[in-house]
Amino acid sequence: MTTDAQRSTPADAAAPMRPLEITDVQGLRSAEGYADPAAISPDSTLVAFAIRSFAQRPYDAATERGVPSHGVGLELAVAELDSGVWRSLTSGRHSSWGPRWSPDGRWLAFCSDRNGIAQVWLWDRETNATRLACADPVQVTFEYEVCQWFPDSTRLVAKLRTAGWQPPPRREPPAPEGTREVWVSPPEAPPTSPTGESRPWYEQSRGDLAIIDIRTGEVQRLATDLVLNLSQLSPDGRYLAASCYDPAYWKIESDDGNSVLSDLHLIAVDGTRHDVLRRRVPMSFGTTFSWSPHSDALAYHTYGGGPGRVALLALDGTERVLQDGSEVDFGHEEPYPPPLWSDDGRFLYCWSVDCQEVYRLATDTGARQNMAPDQQDYRLLGPIYPLTGMIASDFGRPGTVIVVGRHRHKSGEALLRLTGSEPEEVLPNKERSLLDVAARSDNDGHVIVSTIESQKHPRELCVIDVLAGTERRLTDLNPHLAHVPLGTGRLLTYTGADGSARRAALFLPPDYQPGQRYPTIVNTAFGYGGVSMLRSFVLSGSGSLHLFTTRGYAVLFPNVPVQGADAMTVRTLEDIDAAVEQGYSDPDRLGVMGFNLGGYATCSIVTRTERFRAAVAVDSFTNLISWPLHIKGNHLGWLEHAKEHETRLGGTIWEVPEQYVENSPLFHLHRVTTPLLLLHGTEDPIPISHSEEIYAGLRRLGKVATLVRYYDEEMGLWTWSQENLEDLWYRSIAWFDRYL
Repeated sequence: MTTDAQRSTPADAAAPMRPLEITDVQGLRSAEGYADPAAISPDSTLVAFAIRSFAQRPYDAATERGVPSHGVGLELAVAELDSGVWRSLTSGRHSSWGPRWSPDGRWLAFCSDRNGIAQVWLWDRETNATRLACADPVQVTFEYEVCQWFPDSTRLVAKLRTAGWQPPPRREPPAPEGTREVWVSPPEAPPTSPTGESRPWYEQSRGDLAIIDIRTGEVQRLATDLVLNLSQLSPDGRYLAASCYDPAYWKIESDDGNSVLSDLHLIAVDGTRHDVLRRRVPMSFGTTFSWSPHSDALAYHTYGGGPGRVALLALDGTERVLQDGSEVDFGHEEPYPPPLWSDDGRFLYCWSVDCQEVYRLATDTGARQNMAPDQQDYRLLGPIYPLTGMIASDFGRPGTVIVVGRHRHKSGEALLRLTGSEPEEVLPNKERSLLDVAARSDNDGHVIVSTIESQKHPRELCVIDVLAGTERRLTDLNPHLAHVPLGTGRLLTYTGADGSARRAALFLPPDYQPGQRYPTIVNTAFGYGGVSMLRSFVLSGSGSLHLFTTRGYAVLFPNVPVQGADAMTVRTLEDIDAAVEQGYSDPDRLGVMGFNLGGYATCSIVTRTERFRAAVAVDSFTNLISWPLHIKGNHLGWLEHAKEHETRLGGTIWEVPEQYVENSPLFHLHRVTTPLLLLHGTEDPIPISHSEEIYAGLRRLGKVATLVRYYDEEMGLWTWSQENLEDLWYRSIAWFDRYL
């Protein structure tokens, strides 16, 4: 079923150990799929999954070909659940994603642009042949927009491109033809022209809801030109429920940026009915609804516009509110689940807004039961879905539900069974991630397939036996890392100056010796939860912290929220002081490095302290006055982030200008004593002028600084050329080697 090159082979014990290189990072492959890590065949013998290869560069035409951002560069593979032997179904310079098995187990449907445009394809398990399901292109925007099979395995539901509509080009022209263009404020209507401002977000979601007959390739379009968020086929195959956006809501949402309003449509697959059951429902991108197992009702919860409520919607449009949100707010945002049903339809399982609690609601009375009362150790995330439907998996114990829990005080994740009392650990808490994607269970009710990632292993496919309480890696996609010694992560705990408990993630060199102090680089990935790095391989698709740990550096990830420059500096110094006091870090050899927001933090920190001997800032914004007001080509740059920006600083530029000056590194360069390396792509949405101004200012002041322009490179290092990637990383390593 696989070639020799695709088999996992034992490492040669005699091979020499060596540092991680850029080519190692670029050779990485990982099991992917944000909405689903895998699709298990109905007979529970095969699993289809997506692989991301970082050596394959995303190509400029991906958007024009109809490939959504999450699917660019993915290939599909099929593995045997018992042995892990796998084979690739797709390859080459194209993208394939969203595998779904037919109920009879013969067909695997997926989307691919292998013909030059995104379409629905079928792999025949019996003949090993791949063919088109139909010639019409799909229109997919989000990871949850996947094909759905009818129970008879002869038809598919898919979202197809509306006739005459074309996706916008990846890069719009910098200016219209002629000698002038006109911008109007306030805009008279949502912009739709390729000139002026960019198209509204909802335009990319337009499409037709269609049924494909895989025997003939014929297409039946049930509804056309909808701004379709999500569709779900009823378990009996008679109806489609769809959440759709009405462009008329654009103004309403601009007043409440925390809400996306959706209409809930009900469409009979025989074409006899198309009704809007409920209008202007605030939902997170229209995804938080689900069919009952009996196909007689929809459950949904709201998000935005007040506390999140839970309601049942009958097929005649009658609504019954089970919980109004006054006692428990159910308004959580994605990626957390919609209401999940018990298999008999008597109960719904719903998450509270803070993911602290999971409740079971009786569908007849609305009675509420806390499934994990008084537990404080875990955030209760991601439920386990079965192969079809929105049923809460109980794995043989009715009245219970299994979820992934993320420990609040340690740094790992566990698989928990919620019973209505103290949660039971199905899998113990470990420093690894099980929840980058939602897990799927097989039909036997005891096997779960998920992704698993840890400090020393990039994301692989994992098989979990719930009854046995065991887990095993199914795939080994990166045997080339066998001879690269990787550092070990430590949870750094201490008491802050204000008396609060503090945590940070510290990674040590592979040859770490207790009592020895190491040069330490602070990675300013603020706002992303530094401790979460202990559950991951810490890979951006273009580099890794292990590039430093395998060269003798310690790397510290502070657990710092996005704050003002002074506050971020104080918190960072507290974390580094803890690493020094606990004997890990050399206080005289400290560096700091960050990307984008982290680049801003890096530049801010070196204007506040002389503690660091070297700094590297990549694609940084450094002038808070010009940054949110920047116009790049036809785009209003970062204007959409202005409200968040203003909230953090206490007002607009015109209300509190002193705060914008105080928190802009550009205005404090006279304080800098740290040698600063500035790296920036010329096509990054963050204007390269920000890095240029910092360099020019430091040069004017006689400070040590270097600026490198990377021409035609954008935000997201995974899109960069190999030559420039190698230059960026090896130049950064050399900078720290020189000064630390």
